[in-house]
Amino acid sequence: MYISRKCKQLIYALSKSAKQNWGLSHEALYTIYKGAILQLLLYGAPVWIEALEKDATKQYTNKVQRLINIKTAKAFRTTSNETLCTLTALTPIVVKVEEAATLYRMIPLLEAPNYCLCI
Repeated sequence: MYISRKCKQLIYALSKSAKQNWGLSHEALYTIYKGAILQLLLYGAPVWIEALEKDATKQYTNKVQRLINIKTAKAFRTTSNETLCTLTALTPIVVKVEEAATLYRMIPLLEAPNYCLCI
């Protein structure tokens, strides 16, 4: 998948530069994930959300998140993805993609003139 390849290249480039400066802090990696990597992965999510039903696509997206989670948590490679998400307090990427697609689908409903959000 093109997007996951781009994200991996970004993570590896950041890791390479971080090694020259004694590593990046947890906060810096978190900011990079939220500002760059997550945005790359969520771009076009409403269009390719159906592809997440396939296990291969889920593996691509999970690999990207796993890479950044390992670097953020400074954990071993053998740590499970679920544990890494818990350690770093990040929502799994599959859930984030589904959330972005759902919000995109709700925009026309919210812009309807007779729509009321009253309870």
